[in-house]
Amino acid sequence: MVDISTVKLDGTLVSSYRFKSCTGYSGRHNRTGVKVSAAVDTNGLPLAVKLATGNMADVDLATATLNRIRIGKKTRPEIVLADKGYDSTRLRRSLRKRGIKANIPERVYGHRRKIGRPPNYDPVLGKSRYSVERTNAWMKSFRRIHFRYDRTLPIFRSWIQLACIVICLRRLLP
Repeated sequence: MVDISTVKLDGTLVSSYRFKSCTGYSGRHNRTGVKVSAAVDTNGLPLAVKLATGNMADVDLATATLNRIRIGKKTRPEIVLADKGYDSTRLRRSLRKRGIKANIPERVYGHRRKIGRPPNYDPVLGKSRYSVERTNAWMKSFRRIHFRYDRTLPIFRSWIQLACIVICLRRLLP
């Protein structure tokens, strides 16, 4: 059963060595590739996937990924769990406007202090974020996705969608 009361959000970089179209250099990973941002439910079923160039930040893809969630009539989760890469006042404001609670840890800056009150973060709830990391690992277990072998982005997007379908079938069928 799909439960979107708590949605976990994370991104991963898929390396692309041959094809430079629709890719970008990620300085954090020191690689060129495509960024795959995924939103999963409490059981690790992929709800929405968004692709972008590798040099895009995770926080910029967050709202676009969350806007893609459609399960019946329900399109809005109650709580969003994410890591420190999604710590942004702009993202927190947009989630608050939609009536979504954000459980995102605050990034610690050594050279400056953030202005305002610190955001609410529940570390016990944050520990259940492993399911999005597990789903990203399941997606990357497919060889066509672990390294991007496809020349065009629509073909690669279809392989990502096929991997999501296979993951859902493996989880939902006994």
